[in-house]
Amino acid sequence: MRLALLVLAAIFASISSAAPALPEKKDPAQKKSPAEGAPFVTNAWSKDGVILITRQATNLVNEVRTRQVVVDGIVTNVNVKVNVPVMKVTTIQLDPKTLEVKSADGKLVESADIPKLLKQKTKAIVSLSGKPVGDDLLTQNKNNVIIVVKPTK
Repeated sequence: MRLALLVLAAIFASISSAAPALPEKKDPAQKKSPAEGAPFVTNAWSKDGVILITRQATNLVNEVRTRQVVVDGIVTNVNVKVNVPVMKVTTIQLDPKTLEVKSADGKLVESADIPKLLKQKTKAIVSLSGKPVGDDLLTQNKNNVIIVVKPTK
């Protein structure tokens, strides 16, 4: 009876510890999810005539880990695939001429004045897809600069 419980516990542990495999890579022609084009809050600054912003992304990396499992009273090692979240921070360069920038008080900033506004790292709401920034994001980040990339025609 005790052996049967140990075997069931080992099977359950190996099943519950295994994460599902990563989905296949998306075809670039596939539609992006709505969250990918949504505005986000980040740091922005000016350097050498371009605007720099940081973007954080969490990617799942498939790894194989070894687990010890008891089967029929014998401890064995089993390889299990697990998804591990990995945070990646990238820096993106933006041309000030392609941007629509509003200061914290809501006034439009001329493209020539953008480097002055972003001399130091400043919190900014960025919309890379050109979508308007939602009211909830604006109320949560009242004192931030707004940067919207103009859609290409």
